[in-house]
Amino acid sequence: MTSSHKIGCIVLAAGQSKRLKSKVAKIFHDLAGRSVLGHVLHTLNQLPLNQVVIVASPITPMHPDYLNHTVIVQDRQLGTGHAASMGVTGFGADDIEEVIIVCGDTPLLLPETLMQLIKSTADLTLLVASLPDHLLDATYGRVMFEHDKPIRIVEYKDADDSVRASPLINAGVYKIKVDLLKKLLPQLSNENAGNEYYLTDLVHLAVECGAEIQAILVDFEEVLGINTRIELEKVDAIIQSRLVSALMANGVTFQQPQTTRLSVDTVIGQDTVIEPCVIFKKGVTINTNVRIKSFSYLENCHLKDGVSVGPHAHIRGGCVLDEDSEVGNFVELKATHLGKKAKAKHLTYLGDATVGNFANIGAGTITANYDGFFKHKTIIDESVHLGANTVLVAPLTVGAEAMTAAGAVITENVPPGALAISRTPQKNKENWACLYKEKMRNKKKIN
Repeated sequence: MTSSHKIGCIVLAAGQSKRLKSKVAKIFHDLAGRSVLGHVLHTLNQLPLNQVVIVASPITPMHPDYLNHTVIVQDRQLGTGHAASMGVTGFGADDIEEVIIVCGDTPLLLPETLMQLIKSTADLTLLVASLPDHLLDATYGRVMFEHDKPIRIVEYKDADDSVRASPLINAGVYKIKVDLLKKLLPQLSNENAGNEYYLTDLVHLAVECGAEIQAILVDFEEVLGINTRIELEKVDAIIQSRLVSALMANGVTFQQPQTTRLSVDTVIGQDTVIEPCVIFKKGVTINTNVRIKSFSYLENCHLKDGVSVGPHAHIRGGCVLDEDSEVGNFVELKATHLGKKAKAKHLTYLGDATVGNFANIGAGTITANYDGFFKHKTIIDESVHLGANTVLVAPLTVGAEAMTAAGAVITENVPPGALAISRTPQKNKENWACLYKEKMRNKKKIN
């Protein structure tokens, strides 16, 4: 393959998603922070392709996944062959020599596999997978071979029992020379059980015109498609397993990894420990020797070396946690910078706050950062100690080494080194409780 050899790709993504029973097209359902179609496009972006054409449904809205790609709308769903013929019209360059055809709902495809396809010199190359024993009755089209060469694909609904007995299935992924594709597409017929133009007919048509055909056997798991919620969950589990395995190979410990959910962009450093039931949404970067305790939820945040989080913590909104800082039980941080060795250990909300090194945030402390119209900033300087149940009404600054009394509501800046007290003076009414209880008991007896 020379440097001038140009390859295009058609992504068949016009399915109606009826079996998924969703108002959202299946190609846009989320898998670890990336859409189903997004996974396919991410893989394609790693290949030496000159143009990607997406064949989309007319009921599918424009989507960020479509950016930087050519989109052709298939007005009528007449089958995969018709979709491919629509896709061919999207190539702007006349010098595209070969075309890869993939389905938009196969997010487990690996770039290494598609590179094998690209390296094939045959006129038509297709991916073939072998069904596991427990799925031999699955409704995939079967690939028929003669002398180890593929000669025909028979759709399941058109197949007899002898054909259905074969475990070799069509993966729905092809590479074909453009001239051959343009020659064969007009020959496709819809005289079949589905009354559709099958792309799979390319194989026997190519045989009939003497083209060279090759099959590449791939793992069945890699070519799993998505038509139902059950299949969506199975694919999601495989993606999660791949993400966990890659991180474990780089020195991350997962306790009960099957209970953890990762995003495709989650970055976790060496010697970090992830306890059970932790959720990582998009935008999380974790350095080394961090511990994330059970039932914590992290999104769009950066945790530096030695940080401890949880259990039951919620970190989001661009938070940065500096070295050896600690966030504990039922603490929520939003758009907050927590300094080195600072601690917020219990039942706390810090929003739009900057917390200095060595500060200690008492249990039940909150920043009142929203006035109903705008968010306001709270600055807590180094070595501040906030008493339990302190309310900091932003905008506010608490100076270095200052303290607040437990239960204080702080509405004005606190100077460095000061103690801020904001309480109603306590009054004790002697014997009041005993007299009240006796009164209530007598009332209950009368009633």
